[in-house]
Amino acid sequence: MKRRLTIAFVVIVAAAIAWAWFAGGVHQRPRVYNGPMVQMLAPEGFELAWQISPDQQTEVVVLAEDGATVGTFAARKADRSTLPGQTRWQASVRGLYAGTAYRYRIVAKPRGGEVVAAEHRVHTAPRPGEPFRFLVIGDSGSGQRAQRQIARLLPGWAPDFVLHAGDLITPAGERELFPTRFFRPYADLMASSPIYACLGNHDYLIERGQPLLDTFLLPSNGPPGEQPGRHWWFDFGGARFVAVDSNHDYPYFRDTVAPWLDKVLAGAGDRWKICLWHEPVYTNGDHYAPAAKLLMSLVPVVEKYHCSLVFSGHQHLYERSWPIRDGKIVGQGEGTVYIVTGAGGCNLYQARSPQSPFIAACRDDQNSFTAVDVTSERLALRQIGADGHILDEYQIDTRKRQQMPRPQSQSQGAAETPQ
Repeated sequence: MKRRLTIAFVVIVAAAIAWAWFAGGVHQRPRVYNGPMVQMLAPEGFELAWQISPDQQTEVVVLAEDGATVGTFAARKADRSTLPGQTRWQASVRGLYAGTAYRYRIVAKPRGGEVVAAEHRVHTAPRPGEPFRFLVIGDSGSGQRAQRQIARLLPGWAPDFVLHAGDLITPAGERELFPTRFFRPYADLMASSPIYACLGNHDYLIERGQPLLDTFLLPSNGPPGEQPGRHWWFDFGGARFVAVDSNHDYPYFRDTVAPWLDKVLAGAGDRWKICLWHEPVYTNGDHYAPAAKLLMSLVPVVEKYHCSLVFSGHQHLYERSWPIRDGKIVGQGEGTVYIVTGAGGCNLYQARSPQSPFIAACRDDQNSFTAVDVTSERLALRQIGADGHILDEYQIDTRKRQQMPRPQSQSQGAAETPQ
């Protein structure tokens, strides 16, 4: 009897030790958070940023679609992080083929072993002339149900990348709100598709937008002497994208930004030219007046180089202008189209009545985002509501040099299935 009790006691103790070891192992299993975040997507590779708990050295393993290992890339501690005192890891992945799908793994090595802490897919940037898709959202960072609705729709559109027109975090761009109002809602999106953001007025209220600049890895090619990330540009496929921090006054735009923008657009050649800044210059929204400082300083440069589209936010609705040049509505293919897509998740604003003659389409009845398909011959734009329906469609055909507006009425269109 005594022997049986001893055996039972030993079994119980062994089981307790095993459970404690297992539970401790589960508790300590590496977990990636505030990422992974793909950035600076290029034909030959990309940047990747993340945090991991418990904090430890990791590496990135890239695999082809058939599972073959393409390469292993060491991680390094980033020089900045959204939340002070927290370690952010970063890796530069290079040596890939353009326009190709890959899988990547973030691998940690606790207790001498190896653990895959995260695994996702990514598609490298296409060669010039090859088709791609990008999305545009603005004024998203409310933390409300509307933001989550839009955020859930975005990955299903499989964008190559996303532009954000500013106001990522409201009310004031607070660092401590980034985990709940940016990283979590867009976790599935940013793990495969980079988000490129410009600064909104709410982002600018704390530290002049430094929390946003500490979050993103943005091109460092703005005006000479200016802080990197406030103004930037990049080429993707057959298009050039240019972003401007609109939180400045007219003399600054005239003397600093306009000369830089002139050089950037002059160097774009025959690429599509698309600009992004927060404050709109053509709008019928009732919350803020149009940004005259930009209208007088940057719009002449934009129209000089025949930019096809200018995206803004700030007004929490959707608006599309007619083609405009020199302050006048012009014929198809003769001007720039200005898009306000500021309904990404915050409370909606109403448009003023009567509608401005510059505005060709307006929807202020639901939150929405913009999807643009790009080929060498055309830009095809769709505005998608939070219910998944098309709110507006528009196409620019460079081969025929004509723009074909197809605005829909205020009634809802058919539900859209991403192609």
